Order: sequence, then structure tokens, then C-alpha cells
Amino acid sequence: NGSLAKPAGGWTSADLSGIDYSAETAAMIDGVIQPEFFTGADGRLQFPEYPYGVYVIAETTVPTGYKPIAPFVVTVDEDSRVQQPWRYFVDTDKFWVRVVKKDAETGNVILGKNAAYRLFSLTENRYVEMLVSYPAPITYGTITHPFETGEDGKLILPQTLKYGTYRLEEVTAPEGYVLAKSEQTDLPVYNLKGTAAPNPSSDVILDFTGLIYDEDIRDDVIEVVQKNEQQKGHINLFKKKEEPADADGTGGSGVPPSGKLPMAGVEFRLYAAEDIFAQDGSGTVVHEKGALAYSMTTNADGKAAISNILLGKYVLREYAVGETDQAEIGGILRSRYDFVDGVEIEFTHQEQDVAVVFDDRTLLDVYRLG
Repeated sequence: NGSLAKPAGGWTSADLSGIDYSAETAAMIDGVIQPEFFTGADGRLQFPEYPYGVYVIAETTVPTGYKPIAPFVVTVDEDSRVQQPWRYFVDTDKFWVRVVKKDAETGNVILGKNAAYRLFSLTENRYVEMLVSYPAPITYGTITHPFETGEDGKLILPQTLKYGTYRLEEVTAPEGYVLAKSEQTDLPVYNLKGTAAPNPSSDVILDFTGLIYDEDIRDDVIEVVQKNEQQKGHINLFKKKEEPADADGTGGSGVPPSGKLPMAGVEFRLYAAEDIFAQDGSGTVVHEKGALAYSMTTNADGKAAISNILLGKYVLREYAVGETDQAEIGGILRSRYDFVDGVEIEFTHQEQDVAVVFDDRTLLDVYRLG
């Protein structure tokens, strides 16, 4: 319909690829939109006579298990009953495969952190191996030489893949991420066991129904997106207080504390001790240094928890106590206890099968004697 502008050097397969031709309006003859044409039993197809013009011919219905031919241009510029020369094309059952590594939470491509895979053929019940001869003979897809993503978070298999059913298996996760199938669900509850519920991801099965044009190899590829969960931190906090021996609880008698009790209603705030970056390698700062990142308040048992903490360095500060632990001291309403302040906590990446990094803390507030 004229919307496809002709480049200076003429059309190339790249100009004509990556277009959903099934969504376009087909060309017309005498004002009638022409239907989709199909080859006969002999694999041949002869189009009717079209008006003068430049047309794109694209394969819109493809036999199962085959890759469509590249779209091509036909020019009709003279009146003739003689058909143009026959053009022969071969549909191939070989496909290029591109794997893209993404962050399951943000959806961003994970940059600068390599991941490694093996590919299992469910059709042939074996792992796929591909021999590359240059610069030195190496067989990829093995345990020692798996397929690896690059700094851009992508990989294209070194050879085409025959149509079939394949499962992508991750053998090395990017740093700071959980290996596929090792995911867990963590909740913001006090959990001294240091465990979270297993929640493995589904198998990644290659889908041969959709093709995407790849500029690097100048051909259509099957794109497989494999997502990883971030490793996250979890703080378990048990807050206690020294209990005074005198009955009025003001500490005025100067009697030393006699025991330790859970301290309820205490608010804690977790501040970033450094710039906390997104783990996907994008360079995005999620929490600036000194910014409040997370908070929690102890329950009646003196316990509290924070989950889903990004990896990095933090400072935990006691912010406020409950009303029952306040008193008028020196004419000012203040806590009866000396705060525990400035606790440094750091969460670092762990082994790839670790989803949650636990940090358990028991903090004691000291009673003011006067």
C-alpha cells in the first residue's frame, strides 16, 4: 500500500523481515482484495495477473516444523500474458535460537553477568551438543562447555536447531541471582529456621511458533526468554529490654535491672549505607546512600522481620518505642531505655541455589537508672 519506503540501495531481506504480513491488507485486483494463496499438491503456486506495481510476497501459512522463506519483491511493469520465471524456494526445518536472560522482577535484560545453559532434546532424549571448529575445536552444550550468555545478556546458539521439543536447563545463574528451579517464596515473618518455601519455576520449553529478525546474524530466530529471581536478604529481629526491679518503672530508685523481657511496639528503620543498585546490571540506583530503605515494628513477642531486601550494605536504627516504654524524664517524654543504634548489616551474593540470605539479630535496650 506504499507504506514500505524503498531504501536508497533497494530492498533487502532485512527491510522485509520482522513484519506481521498476516495483519496487513493484501493487494487488490480490480478493487478486490486477494485472498491468501496456497501451493498445490506438487508444491507449486501461480499467482493471477496483478496491476502494475511493486509487491512483497511473503509466506504467511508455513508447514508445521518449517521456517518460512524470506519475503521478496516482485515488480509488475509490463503487460504480458507470459508469466514471470518460476522461483523456487526451500522451506527449512533448521532454526537459529536466541536466548535472552531477564530479571524476573523487573523484566529487564540482565547485563554484565554471564549465565550458562544446556539444551535437552525431549524428542531425541539427549542433550544437544554443537561442535565449533574455529579458532579451536570445542563441543558446546556439554557440562564442561555449556552455552553462555554474553555481556549483553543474550546468546545465539552456534548452530541451527532442527524442529522438535527442547528444554532449556540453566547450569550457572548470574551473580546475585537464584539458579532456575531453585526459587523460593519468602515472607516478612520472624523465621529463625532460616528457610523459605520452595517455589521452583516451570520448565523453559522452546517455542517454534514465533520468529524474530536478528540484526546481528541477519536472519530470523526463535527467541527464548529465561528469567531469574534475585537473591534477597531477610532480617529476623528479637527485641528485648532490661526490666527494672522497682514497681513504678521509672528507675528513680536506682535499683539495677533484674531481668529481660520482650519489647513490643519498637519501630526500626533500615537505611542504605551505600548506593544500592538494581541487580540487573542496568546501573539504576534503587536506594541512595543514607536513604530509608525498609522499616519494621516489633509485635507483642518483641519480634519483627523484613524480607525481600536488595543485596548491599545497610545500617539498622531504632527509631521509636511503644507508649508503654515511654516516661517523662527531666520534663521530656522519652524512652525509658537507651537505644541500640547504628547496627551494620550487609547482604552479599551467595551460592546460586540460595534464594534468601538470612540475618538474625537479638537486640537489648538498657534501662535508664535515672
